[in-house]
Amino acid sequence: MDLLSLWPIVLPIVIIVAMHMYEMTETEVGNIYPNDLSSLMSSSRRIQIFSFQSKGSYETCRLKGAIHIDIMETDPDAFYMMLKKKKYPVLCYCDDGQQSKRYFQHIQRNHKSFWLVGGLDEAYDQVTKYCVHKPVETE
Repeated sequence: MDLLSLWPIVLPIVIIVAMHMYEMTETEVGNIYPNDLSSLMSSSRRIQIFSFQSKGSYETCRLKGAIHIDIMETDPDAFYMMLKKKKYPVLCYCDDGQQSKRYFQHIQRNHKSFWLVGGLDEAYDQVTKYCVHKPVETE
């Protein structure tokens, strides 16, 4: 029996496996839009949250549990090295989505990760209950 005679059996199996793998990848990594973030934040699975906001923005308003990454001190390679030993998916965000996108793109092929499209500025109304706010100082 030669390999060419098996193609009608093997090809459908290969297609099904490839489709399943693509579906798994799509659900484990990618863009998160503001209206989808609440389902990710309220899910029971653990997630590592990294903020690429400016220090002032981070101190004023950030997602609960977020770790601040200073982009002036941590390049994308160093950020990736921080993740190697951790098995939980990563959520990258910033104020406008631009800084976090750069870091997300650096890790997305090798680590389960998400990027908040438009950043916290665009998502704020949908995720305010997941944010930590700096207390307003009264005089």
